[in-house]
Amino acid sequence: MSLVLLNDVSLLFTQLDENGDGSININELWKKSAVYKPEPASPCLLTDLLPHEDSNEDDFLDFTEFQNAFNKLYTAITMVTLEQSLAVNTIQAHIGDNVEIRCDIIGKPQQPVIKWFRHNVDLTSVNVPNLKWSAIGGLAAVDCRYESLDSDVKVKWYKNDELISANQKITIMHNETRIEIGQLTRSDTGAYACRVQNEADSAMGQDIASLLVQ
Repeated sequence: MSLVLLNDVSLLFTQLDENGDGSININELWKKSAVYKPEPASPCLLTDLLPHEDSNEDDFLDFTEFQNAFNKLYTAITMVTLEQSLAVNTIQAHIGDNVEIRCDIIGKPQQPVIKWFRHNVDLTSVNVPNLKWSAIGGLAAVDCRYESLDSDVKVKWYKNDELISANQKITIMHNETRIEIGQLTRSDTGAYACRVQNEADSAMGQDIASLLVQ
């Protein structure tokens, strides 16, 4: 059977369990058959899960039975856990503040795929100015754009308001107007700001770009 394979079985189970009673019945499987369609040449239907995987023959699939069905197909199933205290996290911020929002989900044996949404819109599909998306292990570049009649200016780079300098991961180039961050990890996600100062160390302005690593 070919399903739209989600990275964790627990999420798929929750989507199929429409009434949230902790088990899946034949009616719920039938309703979702239009969403999780098999390949055209496949004789299987989503409803075939129940007669084949209902080990205790109670006409329901609990999570253990559902997981066992996938264990027969895939050797590595990601189990996702999130502490209840972290399920809802409220952050207060003021206009102009830099805010970092973390998703502390743990997956075994591998890290789950994390997606970010705002007002039920997938952020990867939103074109936001100064928002950069990069993959884990990749390379990201952030440019600083400014105009000044003063030829003697200094550019300093900050991540989430903390001063950063060149190191094994970060390269500062083009007269300090560009940084490149290599071997990206999720911890590199944040707001990167270049702040321009004159020779008297007076702030002249800043440019901010947000980097999201997935």
